[in-house]
Amino acid sequence: MDRRKEQGLDRIRSVAEAEVSRRALLKTGAAAGVSIGIGSWMLRGFSSAAAQGNVPTGTVVVGNAEPPTSAQWDSYSVFGLVDAQVASLVHDSLLGYDATDATIVGHLASEWELVSPTTTKLTLREGVKFHDGSPVTAEDVKATIDRIGNPESGLAWHNLIFPEGSCNIIDEKTVEVVTAKPFGPIEKALAVMPIFPASEIATPENFTKQAIGAGPFKFVSYTENKITVEANPDYWAGPPKLQTVVLDYIQDANARVSALLSGQCDIITRCSAEQLARVEGDANFYVVDVPPLTQVLCIYQSNGNLAKKETRQALGYAIDRQGIVDAIMEGVGKVPYSSIATNAPGYEEQPERFEYNPEKAKELLAAAGYDGNLTLTMATTSLVPKQKEIDQAIVQFLQDVGITVDVTTLEVGAYRTSYNQYDLTLNTLASFDYDPDFILGFYAGPTAEAVFHLNDPAIAPLIEAQRAAQGEERLAKINECAAYIWDLQPALYLSDELWPFIVSSKVQDYGRVPLVGEPLMRMAMKQA
Repeated sequence: MDRRKEQGLDRIRSVAEAEVSRRALLKTGAAAGVSIGIGSWMLRGFSSAAAQGNVPTGTVVVGNAEPPTSAQWDSYSVFGLVDAQVASLVHDSLLGYDATDATIVGHLASEWELVSPTTTKLTLREGVKFHDGSPVTAEDVKATIDRIGNPESGLAWHNLIFPEGSCNIIDEKTVEVVTAKPFGPIEKALAVMPIFPASEIATPENFTKQAIGAGPFKFVSYTENKITVEANPDYWAGPPKLQTVVLDYIQDANARVSALLSGQCDIITRCSAEQLARVEGDANFYVVDVPPLTQVLCIYQSNGNLAKKETRQALGYAIDRQGIVDAIMEGVGKVPYSSIATNAPGYEEQPERFEYNPEKAKELLAAAGYDGNLTLTMATTSLVPKQKEIDQAIVQFLQDVGITVDVTTLEVGAYRTSYNQYDLTLNTLASFDYDPDFILGFYAGPTAEAVFHLNDPAIAPLIEAQRAAQGEERLAKINECAAYIWDLQPALYLSDELWPFIVSSKVQDYGRVPLVGEPLMRMAMKQA
């Protein structure tokens, strides 16, 4: 073993709770690449025959390590696992992902066709209603698309999921979604963009009280860190098999797995190797591992001590990422050598890997003007499995090259609203539409300023170039953009996040597509 690698592993083991063997618990090839070529579709609608005639029964409780981003229900203004869960249960989109191979099918739209690089024509499904009984109309689609496509909207999803654009009403059942420029991921965007009633958009204060959609479940309540939704018997594809789904925030990892083992919850999300080991070989549970394009990364703030690229690159050399994945994450991760996940279309390993090399880190720090006199701030919490152990390993690696780190522990909710006030924060970044464009968009414009305090004018044109391209050319443009960002090192790209969920065997037909939410929950059922 390389001497630096051996030293790194020894350093990590000193902060891990116990040295354990790496467990081969997961199959890492669960998520396939997506098709990103531009074509013309007049495709099938979502098959609902199997769902017709269901009488919803039973309750499934999902134990999450995080609460909603905020106690309001405007899906376009928030990012987070729970926010996506609520959106996918309560709302519906024009298109959607099916259960088997992430193929996109019709949802609120029964047919669609890309008639030009900037225009998608869609036919709305007959007889679809919102939860308040009002019909889903072309006016609702237009109000939703026009809102998110407005560059002055200030919405978090604008330009990450959907760029500047608008909607034209052709007739009461036909609309055209038009983007200002060619937009490669348009089909994927329309598959995750919830359609709101125009009346709710006109009175946005309602978002603090309720979530009214056209999805398979109706929003009931949010109390004591629990979100409750109940079956929508009038869902266009047939009622769900489940009567109730509860999303429960259980911050402590041990408490989550205990709740699962005792039957207090039925599913726990984004599990650690330690949690997976608790159910290994137990027929009462099974593991579902279908990750979105998602990363665990230590976000750097580029407006202070880490403003210089050389300093950020030094941190890349100072920290043994593979050692952390092996010894703390115990293999529930895969180290990338680019700024996008390894299963993302366009991913190519970059020639400069920023692998563990403390001597190189010291050289770069000295060249940047730091020679044992750099102090960084870090916040830690329990958002990521084994986060405190990972953070402590990072602290010790940095201490080895002369960097002092002051650590503050925060509750998850406080962490997510204040992480950009600290030089270093471990976090996750997942594509909400299963396309790398979403991830790349975080590094330009107001989002880059808010997340990384990053302002590099060269990034936006690179993002636009991959959006405008098609097929193999787009793959090359994605890699070109990802390579430029990788060289900047705006974050420590620790690993892909594999997203293993542990599920009680009482829950049958539970499945996932590679998205953040739960669009297939309506197909699940629970034994008494």
